[in-house]
Amino acid sequence: MALAREVMPSIPENALVLGDRYFPSFFFLAELRRRGIHGIFPGHAARDVDFRRGKWLSYGDHAVVWEKLPQPVWMPKKEHEAYPGTIEMGEIEVHEKRNDRQRLVLVTALVDDKSFSKTHISRMYRKRWRIEIALRDNKNTFGLDRINAKTPAMIEKVIWTHALAYNMLHWYMLNACILYEVEVEHVSVKGAATILTVNAALILAANPDDLPRFFSLIYKQIVEVPLGKRSDTEEPRAIKRRPKARALLKESKKSWHEPINR
Repeated sequence: MALAREVMPSIPENALVLGDRYFPSFFFLAELRRRGIHGIFPGHAARDVDFRRGKWLSYGDHAVVWEKLPQPVWMPKKEHEAYPGTIEMGEIEVHEKRNDRQRLVLVTALVDDKSFSKTHISRMYRKRWRIEIALRDNKNTFGLDRINAKTPAMIEKVIWTHALAYNMLHWYMLNACILYEVEVEHVSVKGAATILTVNAALILAANPDDLPRFFSLIYKQIVEVPLGKRSDTEEPRAIKRRPKARALLKESKKSWHEPINR
């Protein structure tokens, strides 16, 4: 939460913030509203949500008034007094696709039901999954799950290099999707990266006049085998492949090869 408050000044006005159920507290949401920032978060599990209370908007959708909490230990008294006594928040009930019996309550400051319907807010929140997919692609496909750099400066360079490569790859993917009218969510990131890597030498050696036609063929390869629409099933968070029964190397290879250690 402290890191989120440090990042908040860099968020532009009228932006939409998506997060998990840790963030929808009174002071965090009040701070977002004071800065003109919108947010959609899952409601905290400990908060009792009763749709019979508040202002009814539609089935499973109402606006409620949250009262200011007592002053936290970490918050100065003047800052606590600057917050309003109450804020109006919207709470909507949706069902997760993977299990319709599991209820999910979203908390948002978008309480104008004429501009933002329940379905609209639910769809906006589900875009958060794309962020999770982007993080997974950077870790698994581009190898960012383990950084071998040892200094903060080199670690920062590695992260920015991966971000540059990821954004450049998506630039090519978007061009291919616009040209062939395909949704970018249906294009494989790993497949696109493989196609561009294989053709990298040919692209550098090609005649500049032939590049438009050459890239047209590459874009066609990128969208030729789109990803299928996955069913809403829950996958186990476990590793299927067992690790090898070998001891861990707890020293450098150079030290291991020295005769004194053998």
